[in-house]
Amino acid sequence: MTETKRVSGPGDSPGDAPEAAGAGAHGGVSIAVVTSNYNHARYLPEAIESVLAQSEPPHEFVIVDDCSTDNSVEVIERYARSHPVIRLIRRTRNQGGIRNINEALPTLRSSHFISLAADDRVLPGYFETVARLLEKYPQAGMCLCDYECFWNDGRREARPQRLAREASYFPPAAVPRVLYNRWPHGQSVVQLAALRAAGGYPADLRWHCDWFVSWAICLRHGFCYAPIVSTALRVSDSSYSGQGRRGEQQRPVLQNILQRLQSPEFNWLAQPLREANALSHFGPAILRGLLPSPEGRRFVTWRLLATLAWKSIYGPVARAVPRSMKRWLQRHVFNR
Repeated sequence: MTETKRVSGPGDSPGDAPEAAGAGAHGGVSIAVVTSNYNHARYLPEAIESVLAQSEPPHEFVIVDDCSTDNSVEVIERYARSHPVIRLIRRTRNQGGIRNINEALPTLRSSHFISLAADDRVLPGYFETVARLLEKYPQAGMCLCDYECFWNDGRREARPQRLAREASYFPPAAVPRVLYNRWPHGQSVVQLAALRAAGGYPADLRWHCDWFVSWAICLRHGFCYAPIVSTALRVSDSSYSGQGRRGEQQRPVLQNILQRLQSPEFNWLAQPLREANALSHFGPAILRGLLPSPEGRRFVTWRLLATLAWKSIYGPVARAVPRSMKRWLQRHVFNR
């Protein structure tokens, strides 16, 4: 294992394990935040301050620095000195965000967890709203909310999920219908017991690991949904997932997903994912992995083919349509 160093906040003994967080203000719900950082010093203050400003503060805020070469550690230590909730773990060798998060999971003492990218932020009231809802539905494996995307040039775009008009819980049997042609996105508050039971985030699924685990958790435990804008996600073509999905490594990652769905541990996921048309998330590239084998062809339905055909047409057309017109169509035509 890569050597780590823990930097404590005031009142801690360096190197001590974190104390049990206990129950939050809302029953037994307590939230841990884990952020994996590599050379994002310029974005860290905004991400950290968005967590610290929550009306229901997290019980733990673990920031894993993945051997940054900028002044990230200096930035994190400055906040940790005045905010005991922050725990810094320093890697002596770069090992990637998925491994950083998986290794942090066993150290958490909270009931729930959210992974926050170092260049994203959470919006006001998020943790309080989610904690209240999860207290009401403790069986839920995770809580989804709406989110917004933003770009470095200042543009912002809301991404409402419109799963329900009011805060709700959906049991496992309802998940394929409710999330049809969607997915339980990774910027969600997850029940730690459910995440650990699912085995954490599989590193071989790379940028799609949260897609796979989120489906497994929702289909096993159900999920809550609160119609609030909870997080702001930075969009960048140079991001880990952005580069990976367009690169040559996307195909083996999709093959790993299909192999996992055929394994004894996860083959129970196959049928509900077919019902949810969930593989449409990967676009036409998924057909190269499905068509060669009989097991893969079981996922090829008319609904999947129709959705992929639409995505093939919509993509080139959408790039030629002004953003203002796309917003108008989304608001007045597609979401009627």
